[in-house]
Amino acid sequence: MKIISKKLMLLLVTALYIVFSAGCSQLGLEIKRTVTGKEDFGQTFSHWCFNGNIELIEEFIENQKIPQSALNSGLYNARHSEVRKLLLDAGADPNYKDMLDEYAYNDNPAIFDIIDAEGLDINKRSIKSNLSALSTAPRNVRNDDKNAYLMCERMLENGAEMYPEMFDDKEGLPLKCPQTVKMLANRYIDEGGKFDYPDTYVYALCGDISNAVKSAERDKDILSEHEKYQIFRFASLFGTVEEYKKLKEIFNMEDDTRYNYEELTASCSLEMLEYLLEVNDDHIKFNPEIDDADAFKRFDYEDVSDGFTVAISYGRYDMCKYYIDHGVKPNSSLTNYPPLTAAINCGDYELFRLVYDYIKEEYGNPDEEVFGWCFSLHDVNDCTKKIMDFLLDEGYTFENVHYNHLSDSVAEYIISHGAVITDEIVETIGQYNYKDSLKAVIDRGYEISPEVLSNMIQYASSDMIEMVLDTGTEMEDNILPKCNLASRATTKLLIERGANLNPEFVKHDQYGSYDGDPENFNLKRFYEKYCRDDLVELLKEYE
Repeated sequence: MKIISKKLMLLLVTALYIVFSAGCSQLGLEIKRTVTGKEDFGQTFSHWCFNGNIELIEEFIENQKIPQSALNSGLYNARHSEVRKLLLDAGADPNYKDMLDEYAYNDNPAIFDIIDAEGLDINKRSIKSNLSALSTAPRNVRNDDKNAYLMCERMLENGAEMYPEMFDDKEGLPLKCPQTVKMLANRYIDEGGKFDYPDTYVYALCGDISNAVKSAERDKDILSEHEKYQIFRFASLFGTVEEYKKLKEIFNMEDDTRYNYEELTASCSLEMLEYLLEVNDDHIKFNPEIDDADAFKRFDYEDVSDGFTVAISYGRYDMCKYYIDHGVKPNSSLTNYPPLTAAINCGDYELFRLVYDYIKEEYGNPDEEVFGWCFSLHDVNDCTKKIMDFLLDEGYTFENVHYNHLSDSVAEYIISHGAVITDEIVETIGQYNYKDSLKAVIDRGYEISPEVLSNMIQYASSDMIEMVLDTGTEMEDNILPKCNLASRATTKLLIERGANLNPEFVKHDQYGSYDGDPENFNLKRFYEKYCRDDLVELLKEYE
């Protein structure tokens, strides 16, 4: 039997990698690790983009030729707008994996970076739904009419085209956002588009309920039950009470309030809301089967089936006052905090105080633990300052706030005005590159531990790390192995500030595994494995 040499075996393994990697990416990745001893660069680069270390990504884009596949996957996984813009400028493909359609459906704010990207095919149809992103936005998973409207406006400005099928009721993808549908339908007609629907249905989609009433008698026998329901729904949102009653009579339908209270609050007159409350006399039982606070671990106005909360989110002071004055309360244990959070995030001080005083009178002092995590202001202006100052004066610490929901300016404001600081908050500030907030933390005299410094280096820029070191924070003895996720500039700074060049490796999944003998840890070989040849060269400068 002929013995195969090691060299031939290596060639065979390499050939197998080339043959199978195109059809089996995971197997290909494992083989590549075996043959080269390195992580797959595309996977590594994508992870950096997810982490959001802008300085590290800039260094590689400037000094290395990044494969197109790595740029694309990095764009797909990037969490921060700055990273997405950086990758798009470097040539990442905005059409990769139906991103625009996915972001439209998931109501992902990342869509606004992709919409403006050079080379985007804005009219590309999704493989799954055969819809363009313009068609998907009003069907988004959160029923978010406010954001769908903004998305569609921007897409239309950038050349998105309308087509008749986009208004069809797709199975599993119904039209959920009435204000957006109304805008699109009217624009489609203004641009010469034709519908293959009965006139009454078209009038309803356009919010022209007066004409819908006039044609309803003629069309009632050719309208499907679904079309009748949609006409009835749009009449309640955009028509008068008399028009609504007339259609109810023509179609011989009962009041259907499955959607009305949420949508009415955002789309319609107070007159219509009063009428439906009167005829139904149900004091708005919003999703009474959902009484568990765990059902709402994250707050967005569109997630809460609660007309009162939606009224707050849309800044509808008149409707909020109506709800309060008439004792209309959601039948849910969630009453005390989603409305209050909505009032805070709305940024209107007068509206906030109306809701705060109501909640306090009905339920007592709101518990920061249950509303703080969804505090998400983004602007610092006269109104939002009043809100934040009021909460601070009331004794709220903001300790439960998720700082990634805030802008740097808002985070800096509450920190500099006395919010409680914790290690977790400092790490989040570093993770999102909030330089002003970090300065406020340091100015408050908060002592940043060596462990927190180590955790920050994979996200924060070198100037932020320098700010921490300048306070006297010491480095952990094994900080350099953790630099496989840090920028070269940060690694150089740490070395020049005295980081141990011969550290022991401490296993930690976050920083990567080491296949060699832990007793004889080799920092260069470790960096090579994680595609950090730039750090290997840096170490040579200090030999």
